[in-house]
Amino acid sequence: MQIVVAQVSKQGVRHQTVDLPEGALVSDALRVSGMHPAKEAVLAIHNVRTTEDTVLVDGDRVEILPALSVDPMTARRLREAKNQGLRRDLTLGRNGGKHRLMK
Repeated sequence: MQIVVAQVSKQGVRHQTVDLPEGALVSDALRVSGMHPAKEAVLAIHNVRTTEDTVLVDGDRVEILPALSVDPMTARRLREAKNQGLRRDLTLGRNGGKHRLMK
């Protein structure tokens, strides 16, 4: 059976197709492909988290994803705080009046 192993990093996506026997595990696909995930990396099959002892089926895509660098809720709050500052500059003029553009 053919399995695609993809590794996502800051440099881009690296992928390789490997041939494995029926009943092969995620760990077998990683070993044959030569791609070794970092300790904090997340493994997934078609974007669904998995472990190295999951049995693969023909056509699966094993993904090696980097760990999250920022909690998604924290990232959302930071973006919202940044955007609030921009909106205020757009709506308030010199004396608090409307219809002024950014400085």
